[in-house]
Amino acid sequence: MRLKAKALKPSCCPEWLKDVSTESIEKGEFPLQEILRGSLYYPACNIDGGPIRCFGHYVQSFIYVDYGVEKERIIKRLHRFNDGGYDLIGLRSLVQSDLTPSGWSPKFPMPCEREKLQYHQNWIKPPFAFWTVFQRQDKFGEDHGPERFSLLYIARDGVATYQALFHGE
Repeated sequence: MRLKAKALKPSCCPEWLKDVSTESIEKGEFPLQEILRGSLYYPACNIDGGPIRCFGHYVQSFIYVDYGVEKERIIKRLHRFNDGGYDLIGLRSLVQSDLTPSGWSPKFPMPCEREKLQYHQNWIKPPFAFWTVFQRQDKFGEDHGPERFSLLYIARDGVATYQALFHGE
């Protein structure tokens, strides 16, 4: 029996993303539910822009999660999007209550998981989260990539973060 893969269909920039401005990103209400809806979740991502290049016509909201990268290194790399045809509209640092407004406590599948995390503390970087939105530069056409895209970057464990965002209490 052959399974037929469903083809991805290009999507338009969602209204909530079209309407954001530098001011609304930095000072407005954080649109968590809109960011989560239809997003591409990428754990252990490091600073890989491949999913944005490959899926930007189909998804405009990307959630990157990795606890092995320092914030300064990520922020520095964001400016490379400018060389790739995108301008940064705004950047907002987030706190845990932005991401889990109803609170959350991790549920470890096995008791030994806490010890494993402590074992790896030497390469786990301090936690942070930020949200950015990028706009395609006018000199580039639709074939270059999405008109706009949202990037939520969280420096935490990928499984626990998924649980908190998508199955939080």
